[in-house]
This record gives sequence, structure tokens and C-alpha cells, in this order.
Amino acid sequence: MGLCELAAMSNRYGSDSRYVLAGGGNTSFKDEQHLYIKGSGTALATIRPEEFVVMDRAGVTAILSATYPESDKEREAAALADMMNARVPGETRRPSVETPLHNLFPFSYVLHTHPTLVNGLTCAKDAEALTAELFPEAVWVPLTKPGYVLAVACSKALAAYREKNGRDAQVLILQNHGIFVAANTVEEIDAIMAKVMNTLEARVKIQPDLTDAEYDRALAASIAPAIRMVWGGGVPASVTFFANNLVLSLVRDRESFAPIAEPYSPDHIVYCKAHPLFVEESTAEAVADAMKAYCEANGYM
Repeated sequence: MGLCELAAMSNRYGSDSRYVLAGGGNTSFKDEQHLYIKGSGTALATIRPEEFVVMDRAGVTAILSATYPESDKEREAAALADMMNARVPGETRRPSVETPLHNLFPFSYVLHTHPTLVNGLTCAKDAEALTAELFPEAVWVPLTKPGYVLAVACSKALAAYREKNGRDAQVLILQNHGIFVAANTVEEIDAIMAKVMNTLEARVKIQPDLTDAEYDRALAASIAPAIRMVWGGGVPASVTFFANNLVLSLVRDRESFAPIAEPYSPDHIVYCKAHPLFVEESTAEAVADAMKAYCEANGYM
């Protein structure tokens, strides 16, 4: 029953662009012995009950009390090896790197996502103070290294909350990253997440204008083949073009584009690399030349 409900919850949130973009986010269900978590490379929108990675909770718990090398690379490699060894016998799929964080919550279900509204909070100036104001029941974790270091930081923060409040936290918010919500029922997960989103929505002062905008269709059609040719490098590639009033307001010139030219959150780097390509001269030849120069400078398209 738990896995069916977990899959249904995962599919629902994974199919909703307000909560999940691309493949971001993960979910889990646990009982006393096992943790069932979305694996790496699996989409929330389509995951089935039998596709969750089965972990031995005792093995996952032991990771946080283990002694690892001080070197970042060696420490993370050792912690990852222990996490892989914590899979139940016969399990071959790769669990999410955030598995230890899911195991920290003494609740059956955990939802971890990076909604745009939440990122607006986690990446904001004075985010910690604003989080305390809007969500006093939440645990805030400052920006830290991902992986084992983050898991330890979250463990300490959740323990401190438990010590102070006499109960376990159900909301964990990570600076520059996203949110964890935990509960014993999917219905409670939904209620908590809805409250978070409604609270943030009420604080938004300017809504983006995502309505379609007029553009030079012939120009776009002439540029697309040049992008396919350069990006594909002989391999078939597809190009998607879109224009809305928000995009056009931001790409009028390089100065207007500058505020959004850097990655907003770690997930943008994962899915879109660190830097976009801004091309001022809108011709097929100029775009192709700019793409080649970008690749030479960065080592990737």
C-alpha cells in the first residue's frame, strides 16, 4: 500500500511544473527496516511502485556515524560506497545521493522538490530571516557542501529542533536548493506543501508575464538549422524555440540579461550548465559562430 501511494504522489508532483522541472526532486517511503527511494535517473512523473530503490535503514543510518577521510573527494567516495552497500541484497539500482537525508525523518513519507517559488525564497537575500518569519515550524540549513557534509548538517539541525521543541520537524529548507516535507500520510504531505506554496504565493509582488509574444518567425526558422548543425555535430539534434513577454523583456540587450546570466540554483547547473549563451546579432551565421566560440571557451555546448 505504501509504495503504491508513494508512486502516485511522485507521479502527481513530478507532472506538475509548479513543483518539479526536468528530473529534479525525489521521494521516499520507509518502514522500520527499509527505505524505498527514487533512484538516480528515474523521473518522478513516471516512476512505478517496483522502481524505487530498496535500502537497509540500519546501513544508511550508520553512514552518519562513520569515520571518513578529511579530503572531500575521498570522503564523498567512501560515503557513497557505504550508501551503495546499504542497498538490500540483489538491489542493483543507484539510490538518490540524498538518501541519508530522507532517512533522517521519522515519518513514513518524504517529498523533496525545488519549486520555483521555494527557490525564490531559498536563493533570496535575507532568506534565513524570511524563512523564520514565514515558516517558524521549519528547519533552515545554510548553504553547505552536498553529499555527506550536507547530511551531517541536516542531522544536527533536525536534532537541535527536536531538542528545542520536543517534536520532530516536518519541513526542512535548504539554502540555494529546495525543500523537504515529511509526514505519515500523503494527505498530510499535500496539506503542508499547499500551505508552503500558498504562503509564498501571497508574498509575490510581481507575477511573470508568460503570455506569448510576437516574434520574427522567419528569422527563428532560419536560425534553428544552424543550431542543430553545430550542436548536433553530425548527430541528429532537436531545437525548441519559444518567446513570451517575460523572455523578451529580459533579452532586449546584454545589460538587461545580466541579472539572470548566472545560475540561480544548483539544479540549473545540473540541467543547463553554469552559463547561458547570449547572442546579440540574430543571424544564423552569427549564432553558429557564437556557439563554436562558446564551446571552445567552456569545453561544452
